[in-house]
Amino acid sequence: MNKLVCSTATLLLVLSGLSFAGGAPEGELGTEDHPLRWAVQPSGDDPAAIGELATEIYELTGIHIQPMIAQTNAAILEAFEADPAAAHMSVLPALAYLAAFEQGLVEPALVGVRNSTASYEAKVVANRDAGLESLEDLAGRSFARPGPLSPSGWIVPSLMMRAAGLNPDDLSNLRDLDNHAAVIEAVYEQDVDAGALYVGGLAALAAEFDDLEDVIVVLAESASIPNEGVQFSPEVPEELRDQIVNALKQIIETPEGNELIRRLYSWDKLDSIDDSAYDPLRQLLDQAEISIQQIVH
Repeated sequence: MNKLVCSTATLLLVLSGLSFAGGAPEGELGTEDHPLRWAVQPSGDDPAAIGELATEIYELTGIHIQPMIAQTNAAILEAFEADPAAAHMSVLPALAYLAAFEQGLVEPALVGVRNSTASYEAKVVANRDAGLESLEDLAGRSFARPGPLSPSGWIVPSLMMRAAGLNPDDLSNLRDLDNHAAVIEAVYEQDVDAGALYVGGLAALAAEFDDLEDVIVVLAESASIPNEGVQFSPEVPEELRDQIVNALKQIIETPEGNELIRRLYSWDKLDSIDDSAYDPLRQLLDQAEISIQQIVH
């Protein structure tokens, strides 16, 4: 079921179920009668700020955008899958993007830059005293992760394990901790044999643990995976896409716009991206013999 709520800037459509009866109205896309629907699942502290951002885009382009806040990425995909489509634009992380692209639902436009990088890497680490040298050695060992839905802390590392011939189910004790820092601390203190986190997690704790590099050994590191970004349905005309992309790039370069977008996704900048940037993730899925649909749905 869909329900409507009002933000301070514009009307937001909250995706809270699976029904999209009626789809989008007919007419020229981007007009008041037929707004471009933007499906998002903001990771920041102020999801309703997407309404303010839509207003900023309108003031620069004259394009009417109706934001839709989704509870899950799966709900965003379902909005695109509706007939007619109930979404024309999205913000999706890499794995959900691959699932949507594979079905011909979206095409990439922008990627968010966070801490001066447009991508992240996953790292599997172990306590040196555990005597582990490779991912295959993790069988029968205890393992910590930030949580089951963490891309860099579990989803990608579990694919790396499968690609190396290890079934993650063969770990003896899988512990869910609150965050990446907790994973490193657990490995450092030998509460677990190994764990997974994003690559920058080690550097962030280096000052706290002087001997971190001596105690922690890296078993494997993933290729670079794009951060979440902005996508469009193939039915959105190129002229509209270009106007919105240019507007977003312009907005994020202003102090006020940067603060607004950081409330949604903690992005510092927006860069253009094409589908080839996702090839390393596709290769990992192939090596793990896992389909993207098995992960996303």
